[in-house]
Parts: sequence; C-alpha cells; structure tokens
Amino acid sequence: MINVVMMILLCLISLLCFVTFFKKPKDSSDLPPSPPSMPIIGHLHLLLSSLIHKSFQKISSNYGPLLHLRIFNVPIVLVSSASVANEIFKSHDVNISSRGLPPIDESLFFGSSGFFSAPHGDYWKFMKKLIVAKLLGPQAIERSRTIREEELERFYFDLLEKAMKKETVEIRREAMKFTNNSTCKMIIGRRCWEENGEGERVRGLITESIALTKKVLFATLLRKPLEKLGIPLFKKEIMDISSRYNEVLESFLVEHETKLEKHHQGKDLMDVLLEAKEDENAEYKITRDHIKSLFVELFLGGTDTSKQTIQWTMAIIINNPKVIERLREEMDSVVGKSRLIQETDLPNFPYLQAVIKEGLRMYPPVPLFGRRLQEGCKMGGFYVAEKTTLVVNGYAIMRDPNYWEDPDEFKPERFIGEQGDEIREQVLKYLSFGSGRRGCPGSNLAYIFLGTAIGMMIQCFDWRIKEVTVNLEETLSGMVLTMAHPLKCTPVPRICSFPKPKDGFELPPSPPSLPIIGHLHLLLTGSTHKALQKLSSRYGPLFHLNIFSVPVIFVSSASVAYEIFREHDVNFSFRGTPPIDESLLVGSFGFFTAPYGDYWKFMKKIMVTKLLGPQALERSRGIRDYERERLYASLLDKAVRNESVEIGKEAMKFANNIICKMIMGRSCNEENGEAERVRDLVAESTALTMKIFVANMFQRPLKKLGITLFRNEIMSVSCRFDEVLERILEEHEKKKDDDQDMDLVDVLLETCRDETAEYRITRNHIKSLFLDLVIAGSDTSRHATQWTMAEIINNPKVLERLREEIGSVVGETRLVQETDLENLPYLQATVKEGLRLHPPGALFARSSREGCKIRGFYVPENTPLVVNAYAVMRDPDSWENPNEFKPERFIGFPCSRQQDERDHALKYIPFGSGRRGCPGSNLSYIIVGTAIGVMVQCFDWKIKADEFDMDEAPRALVLTMARPLKCIPVARTCRFQVPDLESDVTELSDIILKKQQGQSYVPLEETYESLHVETSGGSDGHGYVSRILRYRQSSMKKSSFSLGKTKEPRVGCDFPPSPPSLPVIGHLHLLLSTLVHKSLQKISSNYGPFLHLRIFNTPIILVSSASVAYEIFRAHDVNVSSRGVPAVDGSLLFGSSGVLNAPCGDYWKFMKKLMVTKLLGPQAQEQSRGIRADEINRFYGKLLNKARKKESVDVGKEAMNLVNNIMCMMSMGRRFSEEDGEAERLKGLVTEWSGLIKRMFLAVLFRRQLEKIGISLFKNEIMRVSNRCDEMLERVLVGHKEEPDKDQGKDMMDVLLAAYEDKKAEYKITMNHIKAFFVELLFGAIDTSSTTILWAMAEIINNPNVLEKLRKELDSVVGQTRLIQETDIPNLPYLQAVVKETLRLHPPGPLVPREFQKECEIGGFYIPEKTRLVVNVYDIMRDPDLWEDPLKFMPERFLASSKSGQEDERKEKILKYLPFGSGRRGCPGSALGYIVVGTAIGVIVHGFEWIIDGDKVNMEEVMEGVILTMAHPLKFTPVARYVPLP
Repeated sequence: MINVVMMILLCLISLLCFVTFFKKPKDSSDLPPSPPSMPIIGHLHLLLSSLIHKSFQKISSNYGPLLHLRIFNVPIVLVSSASVANEIFKSHDVNISSRGLPPIDESLFFGSSGFFSAPHGDYWKFMKKLIVAKLLGPQAIERSRTIREEELERFYFDLLEKAMKKETVEIRREAMKFTNNSTCKMIIGRRCWEENGEGERVRGLITESIALTKKVLFATLLRKPLEKLGIPLFKKEIMDISSRYNEVLESFLVEHETKLEKHHQGKDLMDVLLEAKEDENAEYKITRDHIKSLFVELFLGGTDTSKQTIQWTMAIIINNPKVIERLREEMDSVVGKSRLIQETDLPNFPYLQAVIKEGLRMYPPVPLFGRRLQEGCKMGGFYVAEKTTLVVNGYAIMRDPNYWEDPDEFKPERFIGEQGDEIREQVLKYLSFGSGRRGCPGSNLAYIFLGTAIGMMIQCFDWRIKEVTVNLEETLSGMVLTMAHPLKCTPVPRICSFPKPKDGFELPPSPPSLPIIGHLHLLLTGSTHKALQKLSSRYGPLFHLNIFSVPVIFVSSASVAYEIFREHDVNFSFRGTPPIDESLLVGSFGFFTAPYGDYWKFMKKIMVTKLLGPQALERSRGIRDYERERLYASLLDKAVRNESVEIGKEAMKFANNIICKMIMGRSCNEENGEAERVRDLVAESTALTMKIFVANMFQRPLKKLGITLFRNEIMSVSCRFDEVLERILEEHEKKKDDDQDMDLVDVLLETCRDETAEYRITRNHIKSLFLDLVIAGSDTSRHATQWTMAEIINNPKVLERLREEIGSVVGETRLVQETDLENLPYLQATVKEGLRLHPPGALFARSSREGCKIRGFYVPENTPLVVNAYAVMRDPDSWENPNEFKPERFIGFPCSRQQDERDHALKYIPFGSGRRGCPGSNLSYIIVGTAIGVMVQCFDWKIKADEFDMDEAPRALVLTMARPLKCIPVARTCRFQVPDLESDVTELSDIILKKQQGQSYVPLEETYESLHVETSGGSDGHGYVSRILRYRQSSMKKSSFSLGKTKEPRVGCDFPPSPPSLPVIGHLHLLLSTLVHKSLQKISSNYGPFLHLRIFNTPIILVSSASVAYEIFRAHDVNVSSRGVPAVDGSLLFGSSGVLNAPCGDYWKFMKKLMVTKLLGPQAQEQSRGIRADEINRFYGKLLNKARKKESVDVGKEAMNLVNNIMCMMSMGRRFSEEDGEAERLKGLVTEWSGLIKRMFLAVLFRRQLEKIGISLFKNEIMRVSNRCDEMLERVLVGHKEEPDKDQGKDMMDVLLAAYEDKKAEYKITMNHIKAFFVELLFGAIDTSSTTILWAMAEIINNPNVLEKLRKELDSVVGQTRLIQETDIPNLPYLQAVVKETLRLHPPGPLVPREFQKECEIGGFYIPEKTRLVVNVYDIMRDPDLWEDPLKFMPERFLASSKSGQEDERKEKILKYLPFGSGRRGCPGSALGYIVVGTAIGVIVHGFEWIIDGDKVNMEEVMEGVILTMAHPLKFTPVARYVPLP
C-alpha cells in the first residue's frame, strides 16, 4: 500500500515539473517562425555548439532575422536584422523598456534595487535624470574633464615606467585601472586606494561579476518556474559577490556621510544621491541599497566594457600597421609632439573616432542585449505575446553583409567621409551601445575614454608583440565579448622628451642642494618653520627639498593650502608610515598616525560622539567648570602668598586635569605622583617631536639598512606611558558597572571586548588614543595659553579692552564661564590672534597617496607634504601687518560670514585643516578661552621687565617660548557669590586688599582660622580652597545665585513682566484659587500673555498668546525640546527610561522613528486598520447589548475600554483579559496615574532643590504604581517572547524586543526602556482619547442642531446598512469639525510644559537656561481675539465651506490650534487620535438615540492630574436607531 502511495506521489511531482518547466506554450499561427525544437529543452541544444552570439547568428542565417525560440518553457524572440530592430525601437520602445525580473531581489548585483534592472517607471526616470545631470550629460562631462586628464597622465606615466623597465604590459589590466580610477573619481570623488588593496578588491569584484553574468541571465530567464519549487539558481554565488560589494560601498557611504568641510569639496555623484536620500520632498525616496546598486552597475558598465573595447581596438590596430601610420599622421598634425593628447582634441581626430567605431562594430562589448515585452504586440507582421524575452543580436546586425561592405574586415574608412554611412548608423545598423530609452546612457563618456586611451597609446608608444600578429580569437566572459588570449605587449617610448618641464610634470622648484644630504643643511640654522618661511620668500610658496634622497613638498601660502585641502583633501589624508610600529607614541596603533581608513573613521566617530562633539562637550561642561574654579583657587592662593606663577605649568595642569577627567572619569593623582609623571611624559614626548619627524622622513631609506632612528628614546617614553595606562585600564575593568556613568575609556574597553564591533580594537589602540589625546590636548592648550597671556601682558590696551568686555557681560559677582564665551567676541578674537601668531603646531605633515598636480607641478605618490602654518598665518598677502598682535582683525565685520570665509579659505589654520585637522579644536578654544578669561578677569600680573621676551625655542616642531612666562598674580576681586562661603570670601578679599595697600597682614593660616574656615585637607593644603572645591565637587554646575535670587538678565534685555509675588513662595498663591489652567488664564488676562512667574525659586515662563507660541515653536523649537528632569529616575512613570521625558537626543529620535514607522505613521496605521475595525465592531456590539437590555452606559468607561483595547492590540497584539481582572487592573493603574500627575509635576519642579537635602517628593507613591506597572508588563513581555503570535504580523512589542536583542541597533535599549514606553503609550493614549470622546458626546447632546446635522451627514455617506468605517472619515467633514471643535474647547492637556535648555531672547525679553515654559493652550484656543464666540461650540468654524472656515484653517496652521502641543515634542499620535475619536463618535451618533437625566449635560470641568475631564460622569441609555447588515 505504501509503495502505491509513493508511486502516485512521484507521478504527481513529475507532472508538476513537466508543467512548470517543460510544457510548450500554446501554439499560435501568428508567432514568428521557429527552428525545429527538441522535447523539454526546446532550442537549447542549438546554443551549445559555440559562442552564444555566433550560435544565434548561425540560426538566423538559416531561419531568418526574426525568430521565435524556446529555452525549456521560456519564450524568446531573436532579432538579427537592422530593419526589424529599427521597427521595434521606433514603434515599441516603451513596450520593451523593461529588462525583466532580477534573479534575486535582495542582491545589489542586478537586484530589485538596481537602476539597470528597474522597470521603466518613477525610480528609473528619477535616477536617469540624476545620472545625466550629475555624471553623464554634456555639462557634467565637461565639469569632470580635469579628473580624466589627471588619470590619463597617470596612465601615461605607468606605461612609461614599464617602457623604461622594458616590462610587458597586459593592455586589458592597465586599461581597467585607467577606466576604474576615472569612474571612481567621478562618482565618489577619489580613486580606490592601491595601498590597502581597495583598488584590487574592486577590480576583482568587477571581474567576478562579469564572469557571473551568464549565470545571472540564466537565473533571470528561469526565475519564475524555479521559484515555484523554491530554487533560486546561483543564489549563493550572486549573494556572495553582493555582500562583498556591500562592504566596500558601505565604507564609501560612511566616508561621504562623515567627511569634514564638505563646502571645500565639489559635490560628486555620491554626495548628490545621499542628499536625495535624506530629502523628504524628493521626487522619489531612494534608499542606501538603491545608491549601492547604482554604483555596482556604474562600476561594471563604466569599467569592463571600456576595458574590453580598448583591448580589442589596440589588437586590431597592431594587426593593421597602415592604420597606426594614418592615426599618427593625424595626431602629429593636430597635437604635435610637445604635449599629450587631450579629450578636447577628439573632435579634430575623425580617423581616430572612426577607428574606435569600427572596433566597436566588429567587437561590441556586449554582443547581445535583452528586453522584455510588457504587452503583446506585432513585429514584422508576427504576434509576440506579453512577457516574452526579446534578444537583439547586435553582433550579427553589425556584421550583416546586407548592410555592411566586407563586414569581417577592419575598415575605419567606412565611418568617415560618406553621408550614406552616417545615415546607416542612425537607422539602428550600429548598435554597439544598445538602443532606445534603455540604451547605454554613458556612450558619450565611453567614446572619450576609448579615444583618449587609444590616442595616448598610439601617440606615445610603439608596441612589440611576440608573434607576427595578435590572435583575435573570441570568448565570452559572462556575456561580455573578450579576447581568448589577453593582449600582452611591450611599450617602447616614441617621444623621449615628452613631457617637457613647462607642461607641469616636474616637481615644484627647489634651492641648490648638496651631495648626499640634499637640503638638510638649510633646516639646521634655527627654528625650522622660520627657515622654511625664509626659503619660501625666495623660491615661492610651493617648493620642494630633498632630505637625503627623500623629496618633501613645502607649502607656505594660504592660496596653495586652500587649493590642496579643497581639491586634494582625501589624497593628503595620510600622515605617512609611523617610525616605530610597536610604539604607543606615534606608532601603528595610534589614531594620529593611522591611515585614512576603517580604524581612523571608527575611532573618530567614537571621539566625536563621546568626547569632542557638541553634545559630548555639553555633557562634560560640569567637569570644566569645576577645574576652572580649581584654577582660580590655585591662582588666588598664589596671590595671597605673593608667589610667582609659571603660566605654562598652571595651564598644563588645568588642561591635563580636564582632559583626563573627560577621558577616564578622574584627574591624575597628585598625591602618588601620577599626575607629575604624566606631565613629565607629555613634556618628554613634545621634546621628541623633532626626532620623530626626522625618523619619519628617513624611515624608508634607512629601513633597507635595518636602522631605526631614535628607537631607544621613543620606546623608553612609550614603555613608561604603557605602565601608567595599563594601571588606568585595570582600574576601569575592576570598577562596578553602577559606579558612575561610562567615560571614554569604559566605552573603548567595552568595544575592545565586543566581537561584533565595527572595528576590532586592542588594548594598545586604547592606550595610543589616550596618549594622543593627552599630549595633543594638554600641550597645545598649555602653549596657546602661555603665548596669548604673554601677548596680553605686552599689550595693555588689549588687557583693558578685555576687562571692559568681561565686566559688562559677566560682572564682578561671578567667574567667567564657558557659556559666556559666545558673548565675549573680543576674548574670542584675542585667543584666535594668539593662535595665529603662535600656532602650537607650526608645521603639519601629510603624505600623498597618489600622484597629483598642484599649481601645475606634479607631486608623486607617497611624497611627504609639509604645510608651514606659521608662514601661512603670517603671509602679508593674506593678513595686514601680519607680525602685529591685533585681535581686532577677527571682529568688526558686518557679519560673521566674512570671518568664516577667511577661516574657510585656509588662511587661518592653527589646528590644521581638512579631514585630518584637529578634531578637538572646539574644546581647545573653550579651555584656552576660559583660562585666559579667569586670569584677565580676576588678576593683575606683575613681571620683572617692562615687556616679556617673546623669543621662540629653537629646533622644536611645537612652538615653545624660549623662556617660560613667570609672573606674580595680584587679585583684582574675589567677591564671587558661593552659598555658605560668600561672607568668608568677602572678608578674605578685604584682607587681601589691605595687604596690597601695605596695611597690617595676618598670616594666611590665622586668617583662615579667624574666618572659621578649616585648615586641613585638600590637595592645595589650605582649608579655604579645600572647602570651595568640596562644595563645587558636590554641585559642579551650581549657578552663581543663591536660593530666591534670580540670575541677572543679559545686557540690554529684561525678563518678561511679572505679577507681584510673595516672599519665599513667589506666585504660588495665584494658582490655588481654582483649576490651574483657569488660574493662569486669569493671570494672563490681568498682566499680559507673556509672563515670568516664580514658584518658590523655580522660574516659569507663561505663554497665553498664539503669536508668542508661534515664535517659540518656530524659532526655538530645539531649545524647548526637553520636558525637564524626570520626577524619579528609577520609575517607569515619568522616569529617566521614558520617551516622554527623554532629552531630544539619540534615544528619543530612535524611539520616535520606531513609533512613526511601526505604530503611528500612515503605513503603520493602514496595516492596523483591521484591528481598529474589529474593536469598533466590539464597541458597537456592547452598546447594542446595553440598548436591548435598556441599561445605562457610562460613556467615559466604555470609551476607555475601546481605546485601551485598540492600543493594546496595536502595540502588543493582545487585549488585557476581562475574565482574570487584568483589564480592570490596567484601568485602575491609568486612574492612579492620572491622580499622580499633579504630584509628579511638583516633584519635577522641586527635584533639584530637594535632592540636596536627600528628599524625593512622592517617591513612594510614584514607585508603588511604577512597580505594579512593571509586574504587569513583565508578564506581558515574558508571554510575548515565549508564545509569539505567528498568525499576526509584527507588533510594536515585537519590534522593540528585536531592537533590544540587536547588538548593532542605532541605540541600545533596555527592558526598562520598553516597559516605560508602553506605560506612556497606553496611559497617554487611553486617558486623552477617552476624555475627548466624553467631552464630544456631552457637547453634541447639549447642541441638538449639531446632532441633527451630524446624523444627516452620516446617513448620506454611510447609510443605515453598515457601521461607519475610518475610511469614511475623509468624506465626513462635519464629523471632523466636531472633533476639532471639541479639542479646541476641551483640550485633554490644557497646559504644555517644556524647559529652555539654553538662554535666549523671545519677544525682546531674556529667558535664562533651565527656565520652565508653560504654554496655556486652553487659553490660546479660547482667545476672543483669535476665535469668534470662543466659548460657543461651533464646529462650522472648521469647515472650509463656511465664511470664516478658510481663515480658521489658516489660524490653525500658525499655532492658534494646539490640542496636541506643537514642535518636535508635539504628540506623535495626533493622526491616530483623530481616527479613534472620530470613528467612536460616529458609531455612537449614527447607531443610537440616547436618553439622559435632565435636559442638558453638566459641563463642569475638573483636573485629574493634568488631564482636563468632566467633573460628573456622562451616563445615558442608548436606543438603537438601526441594526447594520452582517
């Protein structure tokens, strides 16, 4: 019995295979003629005897130029006639504009994202327009001409080098490098690097891809039948190449996304595509895969076809000496022998053009090209069915003896001089690049590549081959026609004197040199940068020196530096090979010396996000505030003792402590000598820079002799650094996870352990980065501070002006802060001028990765380049009186743009430039600016002489003062308000002033004792300083005003007006008389729409005006994008894990993106429409059941059940169970949550003040509700993971759990993030939507005319045979107006709270940072100046058909209608809210009459937390109007 069953199954499977693969299509007498076929395989056997294009040519010669073939069951129409091809592309071009389905959708290699295989639609048109406009059109080709000229020169030099060495050249390989490099530079702005194997990888992928094209074609033909059996042909091979392409292209994309100073670079195609990807208003929304697929196709199309054509054409030319002779005659007559052929010469070379066309005619790169018919049509009198594959044999057409005389002979003459032949070409007898709208868009560019490459090879070289003639046997590499035997020959230079020096192929000018050492002696006379500056004045701003045998290019001009970093930034993004690989100090592990590649990009990204970017700097501001006060205290102590201060040493400690704390969470320990050791090592490292520079210069020649210069000294410093850093790493590894926030070292150690990290780093990488940062950050800031202070002391007028500025902005009651810097333009200018005259790194070095031309001179690859920043910033052509200290040169322009232009033009480069410029320049400006600000603001400075000696130390690459700046500080004032210490400081300042005036002086220790200040402890050894530091350490970011005081407004600005307040409580009493939104409404009506209030010492800005709200959310949206600190960090309710209170940063953006794409966006809402429809049906069923039983309905309760079920089903794929009380518990938690909101608001207001005395308001109540939420959600999460609903699509919980598990997610979320998200989502949506439904029904019942009009609209649109659906809502304008009017009169959240992150001006008033903002939307939406009869329920105001409707719609757009808040922190679920409320009201109004107690509903308001709801529940008895059909 079993055998019989097996036999039946086998027969069925065989039948299925036969039907799927081998069944012939239905015969039709209208089909084109067809050769005899074989069973199953059709005509496949006819194609296996030789190359496929020749097999097709043979079949056509026997059976005709238009044939119908069958490969298995796939129909093919073969065209081998020019006339038939002409008819097809003239009459059916649109019909055949598709290439058919890709073999594997997800592949980048001819997949569904590709341009080549895209259907002829919006995407294809959009991409073609971009390609033509930015790459392949006439203007684009003209813009990129310089690129191709440079690559042609490189091609020439490569061949010339081979010729000199008498090496054999494989033409195909050299041509491929030429075309690939040109294409890459045109597309991505640079060549593929040869050093790291990138170029070879790309060319290898292209070769593999071409070899796969035959398999791709076969997989495309048989995709549909094979898909039925689940067999994707060659998927593994195709996807392997695709994934390798993906790796290369992703690195290109990341490089373009993160590259610096884009405005210096011309935009390439990748820049344009990335902009289009980010453009929300683009004609077509493209993805990263679209960009990558396009580049794969451009690489293939632009590289391989040109390579093969160059090889074929050169082979034919070599076999035809007369052709060579005629070509050279033409070239010599046009170009001569004094320069290289250029592409602008090509129009003057008709014979060269004819040679190329004839080569393409005889050996087209792609002999066959395919299309697919979208619809059935007639061709040549025959019917061709839809979905038929069309194959045009271009090879056969261009060798058709009916159209071409002697078609197998190479006769370029056929393409010149005869008009008839030009016409022949135009009527599709010449198809080397395909035809029609899907023909190759790059044919013009291909002709240029071919013409210049072949022209240069014929012009400049003779070619020797081993045989008499080249073997022209054909083969197919994939579907590309290539030579069976690659063309190899030896070039022999024809023009030995080419190119001449005047043509710009020489190195830049050079002074006379000495034997052996070259120009080394010129650099040993004094300071290197000054010696180079002197040389540039004589030999020009661009010259070269030979250090022994190593050529070095020197730049001393702003204009030359501008050209280099604008046009060659990527090329010079390499610093050269490190002198000693294993050293931590400038070794192979370092970030500073790393080549521009994956490691460098990875580490730079970490540094920017965790240390040096704007957000990271803001997070670490408290550290710098603390160290600034330590600096002040240290200087003050020296002033009291009348001790001399070494400015450089103090600046070094200041910068070193800041950087160490920012990197590793603590400063280096002073007690155990750690700090001193680190500073000494930094000093030793700086002193070694010249030796390192020399070692780097001579590394290549000395390496051959096994000599490494200064190895012992470099390794000694490296080993001692290693000991210190190893202890620091071990300390971080031992500390507990919850000890403190992660610092940079923690992040790097975690990355080191992460096997899935973008780049696998080691401990040595971490140590080297730390060393680079500490040396660069400490040493440069130290020298910049010292030089600038010396200049200020030598220029009393500068000092006076600085103090005037600081006094007017900061005053004399507090220290200058880094937030003041932006308001201190003269201080900024002083710092910049100090850096201009005395840049810490007077020289910075790069190395060219490839040869290039600069100012007409040729710079070979791997040549060191040194930019003399010292000379550039003292260039008299760029700076007026360049040797004078004039800070004014950086201020006083009409706008800052001029200064930016100066910086951008690379005249000001104290921190280098380009992508390898110093990433910490912003931090350096802050450190130097605040240090100088404190020293100028607080102290006078005594020096021994009238002026300080500004001599520079000789022979140092870091610009150092010959004699350290030492001076005695004299305290100007120290009356800075510090809580609990203010009286002490005031009294201490009096003592200091008395001492300075020569009065009796009490010893310092006794002074401290008399002031009741401790005299023990503290690293400074003095109690006063210790006490300040302990206080500051406990509150780093404490403001400079005490409780109850308000920060002084900015000069020229006042706070907004304020009502009279009471002591201590401020304006709290004004809010206690009634509901808070009404109290605020009353205050605004009396004192104005823009007010400053104070609750205890918490400042609040109250906005009750639409125009002010509009200005805030338009101009200050980012500034008010925070809701302030959470009430209780560990709570799921308004805690630090929630989205609601999250700062507008990475986490908030990540979660909002998820919400929009997976829950609240248009597509997500469309996907979940069925869920809402089911719940609406359940809702209606419940009401109908109550109507039948004549039971009363609590509208609020039923609305809450409806919204609860909808949100739960949409977000987690399930309802909360009614049976086991789960649903009731959730509703109870929502109610408790609402009751707690007001308390949470108070807890947030007073959190900062009460935290200092260890009090957390309402923490127990908040945590109790939070814990119950946690228990409930934990059960849901566990159930979700253990029993996933396979019948449902992914819900929001699935998405978040997947993100939680994803180690490569944009943001690493925790389980608490997920739980807090669901708490906020459910509680926020349930309470607000159910309350809106309640208010709407109350208003409708109280307004019978509205009810009548609403029912009339519903009956006309929906009828009485079905329930309302959400797809009806766009056709129900009056229902929409009812919902909007309800939200206007009764917004669920009548107050919108925010917090100002930074100080700003609004309406001419000053708003300090950290001020609370409250927008009273209740008041705004009842403002009689904006709304006619604002207290009336008038839905008509929102109808466009009403007289005032259009005006009110306009008002709504400019923030007069704010039921869901506004700005980036506005409610993201507003669209869903309109849908849920609209359908619920529609069902209640459309399906039922109601019986209520009394004539009208009581509309008294009450606040449940911060939600505006009805004081009395709305209850009615429903009466069914109709029962819809099932």
